[in-house]
Amino acid sequence: MVGMNRYRILLALILFVLPVTLSAGDGEAEWRRRIKTSEQAIATGQDLARHYYNLGVYYGKLSDWRLAVENYKRAWKRGPETPDIFYALGYALVKSGQVKEGEETFRRALALDPAHYRALLGLGLISMKREQWDQARDCFQRSLQAKPDYWPAIYNLAIIAREQRDFQQQTRLFEQVLRIAPGRDEIRVELGLAYYKLEAWVPAINNLRAYLKGHPANRRVKRYLALCLLEAGVVPLAAKLYEELLQTKTGDAGLHHNLALCYRRLGRFAAARLEFNAVLRLEPANADAMCGLGDLAVEDGDLITAEAFYRKAASARPKHRPALLAIAWVYEQGDRLTDAAVYYRQALKLADDPDSRFNLGLIYGKLNKYRAAAEEFAAVLSFSPNDVAAAYQRADCLQRAGAKQAAVSAWREYLRLSQGMKDERRSRREAEAKLKALESAETKNGR
Repeated sequence: MVGMNRYRILLALILFVLPVTLSAGDGEAEWRRRIKTSEQAIATGQDLARHYYNLGVYYGKLSDWRLAVENYKRAWKRGPETPDIFYALGYALVKSGQVKEGEETFRRALALDPAHYRALLGLGLISMKREQWDQARDCFQRSLQAKPDYWPAIYNLAIIAREQRDFQQQTRLFEQVLRIAPGRDEIRVELGLAYYKLEAWVPAINNLRAYLKGHPANRRVKRYLALCLLEAGVVPLAAKLYEELLQTKTGDAGLHHNLALCYRRLGRFAAARLEFNAVLRLEPANADAMCGLGDLAVEDGDLITAEAFYRKAASARPKHRPALLAIAWVYEQGDRLTDAAVYYRQALKLADDPDSRFNLGLIYGKLNKYRAAAEEFAAVLSFSPNDVAAAYQRADCLQRAGAKQAAVSAWREYLRLSQGMKDERRSRREAEAKLKALESAETKNGR
């Protein structure tokens, strides 16, 4: 059946900045009160380094990084050179956009204290920004050597793992962060998304739900949870969440689309059709919604209407692979095999996959293009070397193409792969008979 998963995954980009290492305070009014107090203390001329340093902190809390930099520099000039002042200045420089100067300042902190874990973190984050992953990893690991429970370093090692698509390592590191800092609820979201990447639906759902207990109004995380529930097959709950989200925000094509997928899975085809049409009212060229309407036409047994929707989707987005595969499938059902092969080839140019290769091989076989068919089944085996169905079809096509020696080897390979498989007993008997016939012919020709 057509109707592949077409989930619109709207995952927000997560930005990583240097961590705030000072207490939060009571809001803008409190920071401005502290600024005034420090300015009054500076007027006395006493303990200037400490008061300028505090001004740097307070202006940083207000995100006024220009003034934060100015006051950290004044503190540095009036006090002893310490790793902490260079770290604070470096942090403010980076936040103000002066990354190169910030990097140099972090290095000055490390020259005084090579184990300054915050300066190491700062350098690591700068390396991450430049996508210098090995350098960043080294900085974070050195930071952890200096302070083993420093969760920001572990957190950013997890981000490197994500960038390098090592999602298992990413989840392990995020779990470690939560053990050290259980109050960091936002990590639950990232951990849930990491488990999503691994298709580990239960821990993904559990972490997102845990976050929502403390933040029940967070729409972004509700969307993630609904998507995980949909992927996990918990469709009624997913549908309920999408309905709730649409009650408070209409005009969101992504929500309408995924709710349509829920309704379709629940057999509520009329409701699904309404949601796909809602998507098209918002986004008239949305190929996913067009394909969704085509899938519903397939459910109704109306292949003519289905083809029209799929072709419309392919016209809107010529490189929309699901539409190309859907058209190929419709043509295959109508025995328009040459046309089906054209669309399978177009889809395979965009992305390779064993199922499309297998289907194309079957079509070539029906068209008596046995060598081309054998090549497709060989491609399937390059994806899945133990695919007994592809091995059988390849051997059969090679034999039909007259490639006897290649067929002998292919039949032997099929028999090796299918050994001990109860479901393959009949096919094995046929293969043994064909192999025996080929070997007998070789023996006669040899005489």
